[in-house]
Amino acid sequence: MTWDEVDARLLQETLRVQDKPYRTRGNPSWVLKMVALVKVKRCCKCKCTHDVELHHEDGNWKNYRLYNLNWYCKQHHQEADNRILHIKEKTMSWGINMKWTVDMKALFKQHIQEYQALGYKSAKIFSEISKNSETIFGKPITARNLQKTAYKFQLMRGNAPSKNTTPSSVKTQRLSEVIFEFGSFSSATEFLETKRLVEAAGHRFMLR
Repeated sequence: MTWDEVDARLLQETLRVQDKPYRTRGNPSWVLKMVALVKVKRCCKCKCTHDVELHHEDGNWKNYRLYNLNWYCKQHHQEADNRILHIKEKTMSWGINMKWTVDMKALFKQHIQEYQALGYKSAKIFSEISKNSETIFGKPITARNLQKTAYKFQLMRGNAPSKNTTPSSVKTQRLSEVIFEFGSFSSATEFLETKRLVEAAGHRFMLR
């Protein structure tokens, strides 16, 4: 296979795994074989061919493009991973503890609403904003910190605090109950739709 054919196949894999929050251990064996067809299987640093491993240069395991994949021996692979981890740790604490201005909160909320309108799920929303966070906020912010910040300022789930950040005073409050008779629904569809509307309004759906 040529370079372009391998890159095209790896691009398909890159697009396929974009919505996956995790991966199985290591790179797929077929990826290793395809990269070996166009890139000599030896360390880019010391040129040794013993115990070489595939490394993602940008630290993103979802990026399988050929330009992002290189062979490293175990020692240099560990050094490269430590460098990426150090960079990530430097930005990890930035975000939730920073001083958010009113304008920044409004901008953040606007971006969230735009992705919600496109039908994106929460994890994907914060991942996409994180990729552009340096352009939006001036500094890179991890998706996890963006998520914490959104729930802290009640920008998600209809302005309801998240499960992990809900104060104890809020947890102790009881939701008002809306009670329906068991035989008051003509179909399962009507039952499910009524239940959805009641819960969306912030009430507890009850049957008797």
